[in-house]
Amino acid sequence: MPIGDIKVSATVDAPSGRDRLKLLHVVGTEDGGIYFHSLLWEHRFGDEWRKHHQLTQDDFQWRHPYRRWVAQIHSFLPEQGRAILQLGEGNKPMYPIYPGRGTSYLYSWRLWDLLSNTEVKRLKDCEDPFEPYTGSDES
Repeated sequence: MPIGDIKVSATVDAPSGRDRLKLLHVVGTEDGGIYFHSLLWEHRFGDEWRKHHQLTQDDFQWRHPYRRWVAQIHSFLPEQGRAILQLGEGNKPMYPIYPGRGTSYLYSWRLWDLLSNTEVKRLKDCEDPFEPYTGSDES
């Protein structure tokens, strides 16, 4: 895919089949490296899927001092407007930049309110970025 193209990295369907949540990434490097673009909540009207709500990278990062992004989606509860998401997050503020001091990135699973763009509950800290969520969807 060319740099700048948007790709769907994951789709989670709600149990009702009338809503779905997509994790979108933008291709950022020639070798296929990707960056978080947005979460797209779609609702089905007849045979057509329409955008219900979208959280972009800018929305997600807004006023948060540490760099963060959505890495994975576990589940989606549209009747509550919530999803269980894995976040990647830096361990220190993005600014000011101190030469020679790197940032480490940590991953965790969180219950997220999609409509208010707020964390409801931190569910689990991850040992690595590929650690699956094994808890309940009702958290």
